[in-house]
Amino acid sequence: MLSLEDQVYMKEFVCKFYSLSLMNFCLQWKGTRALWLEEGDANTKFFHGLVDNHKNVVITFDFSPLFMYLLSDCMS
Repeated sequence: MLSLEDQVYMKEFVCKFYSLSLMNFCLQWKGTRALWLEEGDANTKFFHGLVDNHKNVVITFDFSPLFMYLLSDCMS
């Protein structure tokens, strides 16, 4: 069992990790969008092909109940 100090540290770590992950996702999205705007519609067929290909991919995550509990505090 984790001590109270360790639980607080773990919650802070998970919240920071979640925040950085979200920030990273936003930066990647903006970079992709900027590239698309720069290159114009020339690559639209290519990007739609990628999106259609990703629809067939199933990604599963196996988060432990402790991680989900800690993450729930960050999302509220």
